[in-house]
Amino acid sequence: MLDLEYRKDDDLGFLEYIPGIKLLDLVKYLTVDASGYSYVNQELKADMRFKIAQDPHEYWDLIAAELQTFGGDTRANILRRIFKNGSGILYQEIVKDVLDELDCKNPKNADIHDLEKLIVKSCYLLMNHKPLDSAITSECMMQLANQVWAKWELFQGAKPWHMIRDRMPWGDNVVYGPKYCVTIPSVLYIAGLRKDYFEIAEKYDIPKKVSLGIIGMQQSGKTSFLQLLQKGDFSEELKRTFGTEEYSSFAAKILGINVEGGLDISGGDANVRHYQDYVKEKDRILFFFNAASYIKDSEYADSCHARFRYVYDYIYDENCPSKVIKFIATHIDEGRLSPEEREHAKGAIYDSVSRINAGFSKMFTDDKDALYVCNLKECRFSSNFNEYIKLIKFALGA
Repeated sequence: MLDLEYRKDDDLGFLEYIPGIKLLDLVKYLTVDASGYSYVNQELKADMRFKIAQDPHEYWDLIAAELQTFGGDTRANILRRIFKNGSGILYQEIVKDVLDELDCKNPKNADIHDLEKLIVKSCYLLMNHKPLDSAITSECMMQLANQVWAKWELFQGAKPWHMIRDRMPWGDNVVYGPKYCVTIPSVLYIAGLRKDYFEIAEKYDIPKKVSLGIIGMQQSGKTSFLQLLQKGDFSEELKRTFGTEEYSSFAAKILGINVEGGLDISGGDANVRHYQDYVKEKDRILFFFNAASYIKDSEYADSCHARFRYVYDYIYDENCPSKVIKFIATHIDEGRLSPEEREHAKGAIYDSVSRINAGFSKMFTDDKDALYVCNLKECRFSSNFNEYIKLIKFALGA
């Protein structure tokens, strides 16, 4: 038997960021029926990678691959594996197949969220004999998934004129289609996970679309922040940016928001005179600098002040209040700062800037929330959700 192989799928990739405990029910729908009997044709529990994993999160891709396999035609699945094109079909194909089986119209150009909502509404009506008249919460979707899975025969019989088929991907009568007692509960559950996951931005008052101008000092975390925003994590071995590097628009994996494309600008002095050109089309400007260096190195602090002055003269003063400017001081973890200095770093930076008789001090003194002090290494989504959200809310929040 060929191993399960996940087929890259934009609509399932977010499962990589779901805690393992929330994947347990999905594993249940994919492997056993309500009586506790394992499906003969399930492969997940037999996969050695599954057996040795300590946390379902470690094998999220195998879970996704199992669903892709159940949704596909067995003969085609075999060919896909032979030619290394994954174990099954893409999630959107599974969703559209379920919609057809439920006799739901499949709107053109509808995104995956809308298609899943149609399935939820249809299944709720079949199980409860009344339309869903309240907001569709993630909890409602996941409870419905369990209800359909636990009472599959009742669900099947709810459509007397067109009983939902429960075709096996193999069998005596050589019927190779999807197994709906697996795919329907799984789609309902994934819809709930997706809603819960992509509601993070709304819950924390983060706009659905952002336009960022990211500038600042050398090696202050600008590229790392972009990686945190895009993926929820960053590599310790990120290459230092020289000159400018263009990045395309992207959908932030953790937040589900759209981030407009822009430039990743190195912190070299030569780029300072181009700041206003880099950020003129951007609504929100983030300036990064090293907190530990600022507090301990007067020469570095003076360099920061020179940059602050330029930002104030050419961006803030001309555009205020049309542009939001925030300052992020990083590397608070550097050993040359004592625990007490780290604790009071934000106040020390504010005091230093406010004592200077210069216009740029207004950017800080006029907004007590203009500065955020952090250690980017501690702001990874997977290891410290609270710190990640605090940073992102400061940087992007309305």
